[in-house]
Amino acid sequence: MALNVGTDRNDGESIDIPYPSTILNKHVAILGTTGSGKTVAAKVLIEEAVLNGIPSVVIDPQGDLAQLAKFANDNEIEDAGGNLESFSEFKDMVEVRIWTPAHSCGLPICINPFTSPPTGLEDEDRISSLDMMAAGFAAIAGYNVEKPPGSLIKAYLVQILDYAEKCNKFPDDFNGLANLVEAPYSLQKLSGISEKKFQNSVVDLVKDSQREELTRRLRAQETGVKNLMFTMGMPLDFDVMVQPYEEGKIPINILFLNTLNSDEMKQGFLLEFTRRLYEWLPTKGKSE
Repeated sequence: MALNVGTDRNDGESIDIPYPSTILNKHVAILGTTGSGKTVAAKVLIEEAVLNGIPSVVIDPQGDLAQLAKFANDNEIEDAGGNLESFSEFKDMVEVRIWTPAHSCGLPICINPFTSPPTGLEDEDRISSLDMMAAGFAAIAGYNVEKPPGSLIKAYLVQILDYAEKCNKFPDDFNGLANLVEAPYSLQKLSGISEKKFQNSVVDLVKDSQREELTRRLRAQETGVKNLMFTMGMPLDFDVMVQPYEEGKIPINILFLNTLNSDEMKQGFLLEFTRRLYEWLPTKGKSE
């Protein structure tokens, strides 16, 4: 089997990616100007993956890839020079799901950001997971972690989460996290380290006014539409996503992010999604 991704414009030869192949374990970037065919190329890869029995989980920030749920008719395929046999096989095999965070217009899905790193991770992987989690919390709270103020907030959250996990006080909601942010010395007492060391490595990362503002913003996440991102729909589960609802089908899971009404919500969702994927992939590899 192989993924056919197009034709060489110089010699007309078919361009195929062998499957199975370690090349599919690599990262790839599709670059080009607006209208040059980046989205079409992505759709080709996804469709070919289905024909080779490979499920997909796709982030769709604009709604372009959600069009995979709409099939052209045979005349349109012929007019475009497509292969009707492959098209028919694709339609028979595919199972397209449109996941909609914080909305019921598709398949509602939510992310619980209060899941501590899995046991058994190497310490550097555990810290990386906490770093991504802290970046997600900072983004959800409206901070830009690429700028110095947001970077300090993230660093403070990493330390709070690290000590909270070590002390078995990991928060399970935003109010719990806000309590730790507001009163960090409760973790110092449980950790057993000196007050001076805790002051230098944690408390002094941010000013009192910054800590108060972060606490207020975290508590605000427990109400309104933002809270739906964490509570409404099926919890994110990659094991569920890669399994078909109907036996013999190959899933394409499209996460339609336009249902999130701010860039902060989209960034927070993506950061937590990435963290969960980062943790899931090596575990999946070991289990197989």
